[in-house]
Amino acid sequence: MKERWGRWTTQLVLLWLLCASAAGHANDRSYANCAVAAVAALSFLGGRSLEAADLRQVSAVQPAATATMLDARAMCAAVGLQVTPTRWTVEDFERCSRPTLIALRNPDHFTVLLDVQPLGARLMDSPVDGPTLYPWSELQPRLVGLVLVPDYDGGPDADGDVWTNRVIDVGGMTAATATATAVKIENRGEIPLDVSVLRSTCGCTVPVPLEAPVPPGGHATMEVLLIPDAPGPFEQHVFLETSSPSLPVVAVSFVGVATAHASSFTPSVVSIQSVHGQGAQNAVDLMGPPDLIVRDMPSSNPHLEAVVTRSIRTETSSQHHIELRLDPEAPVGDHTAWMEVESSQKAAANIRPLEVRISVRPIVEISPRLVFLGDVRVGSMARSVVLLDTELDLDLTGRIGLLTENMNVRIVRRSVDGGKAKCEIEMSIHKLGLIDERVLLTYRGKVIPGAEVRVVAWAHEE
Repeated sequence: MKERWGRWTTQLVLLWLLCASAAGHANDRSYANCAVAAVAALSFLGGRSLEAADLRQVSAVQPAATATMLDARAMCAAVGLQVTPTRWTVEDFERCSRPTLIALRNPDHFTVLLDVQPLGARLMDSPVDGPTLYPWSELQPRLVGLVLVPDYDGGPDADGDVWTNRVIDVGGMTAATATATAVKIENRGEIPLDVSVLRSTCGCTVPVPLEAPVPPGGHATMEVLLIPDAPGPFEQHVFLETSSPSLPVVAVSFVGVATAHASSFTPSVVSIQSVHGQGAQNAVDLMGPPDLIVRDMPSSNPHLEAVVTRSIRTETSSQHHIELRLDPEAPVGDHTAWMEVESSQKAAANIRPLEVRISVRPIVEISPRLVFLGDVRVGSMARSVVLLDTELDLDLTGRIGLLTENMNVRIVRRSVDGGKAKCEIEMSIHKLGLIDERVLLTYRGKVIPGAEVRVVAWAHEE
């Protein structure tokens, strides 16, 4: 009985380890519902980022997918966030100048309203999201009127002593080029105001911290470098942490429209999909001034090369057709490569590097990739079925094999099922204890990259 109980315990531990391994890839910033995310955002804007234990307390109030305003208030109380429930009119919403948890309808949703600006209302769904500008005319019909106003340290009706232009329209900019803009910060309080950079939404927004506190009644200017990564409209954000009890965290948004360089790739991102051993190619066009001469395009991936196959020049521009070639030995998996233009012209210095997204799959796809045998006896035979998805005629050639270190594995039957090769494999284990073995697939005596099965078991004596 003890031996059987030990075996069951061991199997449960093995299953738990496998599930924990899979869960390690999950998003640790997921939320039970939008109310939990909004409470986390409200707490973040109050100067406190909720840890995992805090989020569990908040989620325990209402773990279901839907929640009410009463649930949201209880969630705030669960982590010590003081809020005052009230009902707002449309005019109250228009005067909003500090973070407030609000309810929306059609569809039902909880979010945090930061403020209402001429360009629209700024909403923030969670701490990991930056503010989003929402047209006021579209938001107004969705307002329920119920809100939770955070007390923070200054009380729900405290006057803000920090003033800054929170939405800055920078107009037109050039993509992939750093442009400096200024954020004016005014201290309307009676003590020096400390302002530091909490975070920005991406590496394309680089704030320069202030060197000294802002004196009472004074103001300071913080420089922010904006680098739009692609042509088109953009929104970028910076979160500033202040010593003001009424506004601990200020979100500053930058909006504008980025235009392409005089020299740019079309498209700016290229995808290449391949099967290991076969290679692949794609093409891209480089637009530039008439005197642009492309000498070379070195790649960060040694398996990727670029060849200029055609150049067309006019009085005002030039177009260069470039073939991207991925060699057959590119490793299995997903990779990103960057390619820069080498040229004697100054125009090449302003060309944003080309991003190439490479996906190489093995010549044989195996399913399942994990075989869990559970409790087995040493020396006994265990069988499992795996499907092989490939263009090779494996079931007819007989040139497929299996390779492993601590087990005897062989294919005992081959067939074709739904266009896939179906193989029944037989395994014999000769080692006691935990078995966690990689079984590699071979073809013509060579290991197929990326084609493997993981076998997990617990081996015991009779």
